[in-house]
Amino acid sequence: MANKSIHILSISLAAVLAGCLAMAQSSPPPVVSIALIMKDTSIKAGSKVWVDVVTANQSDHAVGPGFYPGPLEGEDFSTRIELLDSQGKPVPIKPPDQSGCKGDPNCKVVYRSYGSFVAVTVDPGASFKSGFLISTLYDLSKPGTYTIQAFRKDKGTGQTDKSNILTFTVIP
Repeated sequence: MANKSIHILSISLAAVLAGCLAMAQSSPPPVVSIALIMKDTSIKAGSKVWVDVVTANQSDHAVGPGFYPGPLEGEDFSTRIELLDSQGKPVPIKPPDQSGCKGDPNCKVVYRSYGSFVAVTVDPGASFKSGFLISTLYDLSKPGTYTIQAFRKDKGTGQTDKSNILTFTVIP
């Protein structure tokens, strides 16, 4: 009877260890950590909304922060932004400002995935601070609570790392 109990205990212990090992192998350590920060989380509707971004390299190789939020995201950029309203729905992107066309019906301003930017690499253990105005790309005219989160896909490993979820309120 004692041998049977020891055998059952051994099998149970082996199953627990196998489960722990599988969980440890299924979630690799993050390549980067991304912190989204706002000075004020209560914003008046129509105001400019600035978000600071700190990307810290936790890997053993240099990485690019790959940060360019909004409709300009593309294959050259590895970070995307998810901005949700109070109901958890994506916030609409503002259409591009057409005032530069000065009423010309043959002119149309569009968003493109190319343009001026400075390529940055972050060495292992180092961090890079940047930021962006979400109010220039997203419609934040409606009062309510919003959440924003960044997702960065590492081009080398394919792993996606997530930022903190930043919550802010737009007031009338």
